[in-house]
Amino acid sequence: MNFLHPRTRTPPADSSVKTLHSDETAPMAAGTTPEAAHSKRTFGLSEIANMFIKLRRHQRRATVSSQRLLTAPSADGEVAATSTPGQESSSPSPSTGTPLGRVPSISSPTRIHVRKFNSSPYGKSSAQARGKPHHLVSCSADVAISHPGMKEAAVPGVQAMPVEYTDRFECVGAVNVTTLLRATRNTLLETVMKLGANALVDEQWDCIISGPKNGVYKVQTRYAASATRCQRPDPRRPVALDQAKGIPGLMTILRREDS
Repeated sequence: MNFLHPRTRTPPADSSVKTLHSDETAPMAAGTTPEAAHSKRTFGLSEIANMFIKLRRHQRRATVSSQRLLTAPSADGEVAATSTPGQESSSPSPSTGTPLGRVPSISSPTRIHVRKFNSSPYGKSSAQARGKPHHLVSCSADVAISHPGMKEAAVPGVQAMPVEYTDRFECVGAVNVTTLLRATRNTLLETVMKLGANALVDEQWDCIISGPKNGVYKVQTRYAASATRCQRPDPRRPVALDQAKGIPGLMTILRREDS
């Protein structure tokens, strides 16, 4: 016996449900969320400029507020001095000393020149140079001296030329000032002979002995004169050797530095 079963019919799909489902899943299909959309936001030039302007205003306000806080009057009514980093205070210093701009610098060329000139024994008189306890100083005289008959034998019409020579010696055992002065004068005479002169007049010398240090004496001799031409031969010896003061003993010259 055949039974007829009623055929079940599938209900038609609801188009509205399908549409709603597609509308809800559209943003998900795109793969974007509110946070992702915010992070991918791009800024224009005008927006970046506005951000920098706001940042500068904020920094300026913070600086002004900090200055007001630091310059607030204290309990005794005094105002603390403030200075921003990299900026010097324009107010004068409360110290009562000499202004810094009027104090000569130690490294200034003028001060260095004056100190070098004053430290040299030839920048002072012989009386001041003799006052140093660690130096033995001797000199010919305060005025120039010529050997007898040398100035009278000068060739007429020849103008004398002032010259000067300085020697530095290192000696041990003793210091023979006469020998050192003779060596300095001979070097000076040989030098001016190359220029056409043959004699020295108006002579003056100084000798400074320092030490001994580790058994070594340092000696400086300076010989000044006027080079000229004479009809008589040069005597080839220093003047006023009776004024020379040395160290007695047997002298040995270790080094000679001329200048």
